[in-house]
Formats: sequence, C-alpha cells, structure tokens
Amino acid sequence: MQRQKRPLFSNKAPLIPVDAKKPMERHQVDLVDMRKLIVEKDDVSYKYILSTMDVFTRFVWLRPLSDKSSEKVAAKLREIYAEFGNPKILQSDQGSEFKGVVTRLCKDMNIKLIYSSSYHPQSQGKIERSHGTWKDKIRFDLINSKFGGICDWVTNLPNLQSIYNNAVHSSLGISPYECLLGIKPNSVNTKM
Repeated sequence: MQRQKRPLFSNKAPLIPVDAKKPMERHQVDLVDMRKLIVEKDDVSYKYILSTMDVFTRFVWLRPLSDKSSEKVAAKLREIYAEFGNPKILQSDQGSEFKGVVTRLCKDMNIKLIYSSSYHPQSQGKIERSHGTWKDKIRFDLINSKFGGICDWVTNLPNLQSIYNNAVHSSLGISPYECLLGIKPNSVNTKM
C-alpha cells in the first residue's frame, strides 16, 4: 500500500526559470507526435514535427519528420542552423532522439547540449506552450476542411510557422519575427 502512494518530498530543488539574455543564446527542441494525422507525401509517411524555439525571441522552426531517429533530428537541426546560425545552448527532453547523432552535431557546432528533468514538462514550458497554439490551428484547419477533409499539415507547416512567428506575442509585445530580425514582418495574416 505504501508503494502505491506518491511520496511528497520537502527537499526538492527550487524552480529556476529557463531564460536567455539575447537572441540565439538558448534553443529548446522537442518532437510533437502526429501519428493520429499521418500524411503521405512523395512516398514518405510523416508522423512527427520537430519543433525548435529560440527562448529569448519565441521564434519557432517547424520541420516534418518521418521518424524520430537521432539521424533525422540532427539533419533537420543542421538545416535550421545552416540558415539561421546555431545557438550557444540547445535544451531538450531526455528522449533518445536527442542523443547519439544530435550529441555529435552539437559537439561539432560548439553547442552546449543540456537535458531537462525527466517527467517534468514545465522545464520545457516555453516550447510546450507554443505546441498548443499551432496544434490548435491544425485542428481548426481539419475541422473547417480547408484541405478537402484531409489535414495536410506537412504542406501547411511553413505557413503555420510563419503565422506563429509573425503574430504579436503577449509576453514580448511584438512578434517573434520582429524580435529576432529587428524588422516588422511584411505578411498580412498575423492572427493565430
């Protein structure tokens, strides 16, 4: 009976906010499971979304993945960092997809890789909150059948990323795009 109870510890470490002082200092990375909405495209079944967020600016990069292997995750991260530059710190959860090849990538690119606490999604809170926002948009598109009853989130992912990055973020007072690049976005649609 005692083993079934969840023990409460009084010696827990204090919560320390995950923060960054400037753009491209710290990124959080996570995978979003989309296996309930698998998309077949060019003979590839896409089942996951790699979500990477700059902690300071809240700018997100979204990339589709067919599987969650460390090789595929590292390839997409390399693609993002080739275009935008790499952060000093990359923070991920304890998933095996963020070990192996991703560890070597971070070593090669001089990125400090740190892992969040196990079973503690709050340590990845900023990126987890962004997931809710753009996943709601995918659900909205599915309900309104913008894609003929099929939610092709793979094709629409760049658009979702753009809408999220161009919308004014409540904690920033400006858009993540403007915060990262220092200029206002040219896009018309900035409502998420």
